[in-house]
Amino acid sequence: MVHMYYMENIKVYGDDFARMITYDAIFLIELLLRGYYSELVSENNHFGRPYMILDIWHDLMLLENQVSFFLLHFLCPEFIITSNGMYQRPSMLFLAHHLFVRCGMNIEGDRQENVDLILYHQVEVKHLVDLLRRLLILPTMLSSPSSSSSLRTSLVPLMLY
Repeated sequence: MVHMYYMENIKVYGDDFARMITYDAIFLIELLLRGYYSELVSENNHFGRPYMILDIWHDLMLLENQVSFFLLHFLCPEFIITSNGMYQRPSMLFLAHHLFVRCGMNIEGDRQENVDLILYHQVEVKHLVDLLRRLLILPTMLSSPSSSSSLRTSLVPLMLY
């Protein structure tokens, strides 16, 4: 199913393709978690380098490098059951919003409020670039006079693939 989201015909199939997508997703999950939880970062790993995120920002924003949000949610659920009970970590949407702000993106509004608005209007976020686009147009959509009826339709996916 993931294969159909790629613009070009990728000549990697089966287990090799699944492995490639899984590695990409795990890298992105690790990046989001380490970017938010400072206790996960040490000087001995790449994430301890102060400007590492800026080094990879361009690659993260390329459409061919996008990992579907449904895969991120599948691999890293928001609710984690521990020996002390259930723990809820911030959502992938929240962690990605945090990453955008950390990289200098000028996104209006509070992180949790923006995520809640996207969830409230049942907007399906496809990947990081799609989320960034939605967050950047969100204030414009909310300030328009017909925002209640046009918000969900204005945030429909941009067909880039």
